[in-house]
Amino acid sequence: MIRVWRRRPDLEGLDPDIVRGMQIPVPAAVQARARVLVGRHELQEAIAEIRQATGYERHDARCVVLTMNFGLRVPTAPPRVFRRDWNRHRVVASVAEMRAVTWFGAECAQHVLGIFEEAHPGDLRPREAVEAAWAFARGGEAGPELDATRQAAFSAAQDAQVAGGREAAAGEAASAAAVAAIFATVKASEGEFPDLVGLLGGHEAIDILGAAVNAALAAESAAGGDREVSAASIREACRRASPGLIAVLKRYPGPQPRGGRRGELLRELDSCLRARRLPGGR
Repeated sequence: MIRVWRRRPDLEGLDPDIVRGMQIPVPAAVQARARVLVGRHELQEAIAEIRQATGYERHDARCVVLTMNFGLRVPTAPPRVFRRDWNRHRVVASVAEMRAVTWFGAECAQHVLGIFEEAHPGDLRPREAVEAAWAFARGGEAGPELDATRQAAFSAAQDAQVAGGREAAAGEAASAAAVAAIFATVKASEGEFPDLVGLLGGHEAIDILGAAVNAALAAESAAGGDREVSAASIREACRRASPGLIAVLKRYPGPQPRGGRRGELLRELDSCLRARRLPGGR
């Protein structure tokens, strides 16, 4: 569990993700490697480096990298080994199932693209990621050559989130687009994604439901923090999820009680989907 210290008065006004990143301890050696990657503007690689070394969730690692990108201090963790047992849980899915997951993500992201494009007219990075997701969901080939499109959408999200304020909604919308395209960038082997846990670097279902959660956060933020709006978005996402997506989700353990507002929405959607009965009574 990450200990987040009490907010200091001198941090007021900073983006909340930067404040969080300034309070998440990371071993010095890991920080050094990550800062090299940040200096090269390889932000996604820096996030992956921190996650692999510490086992932190994607959001926490992103907060640390965002803090580093601004040249701010990240606390040093004790020199102990962070590791996860990657063999503890394994999730296998067919290409057909991952097309269903990608379809779900693309639908969710599509609904909030307008939030980003209204704030950033002419910036097509999130739309191109959603189009890549749709292409794979509808039967197209997946492959790493599409990763630049997904990374560009993540960059668009970061650009917006760094600005803070009303840009937060645009950033979440762009994040939804980037997450939706994750599986369009991975080449399956013999018709299967053999280990989603190893592929995505986590034991929870945020990468399966992440686009829906980001879309709900975007809608909530665009509505001035109205939680009824995000609740409606979560209900709609639960309604549109296909049996294929739910089948994959149920291979994961349930999400942990953490992650702030993002975690709350993830748990709401996860609970709603797990309560749905699949054909055959499963």
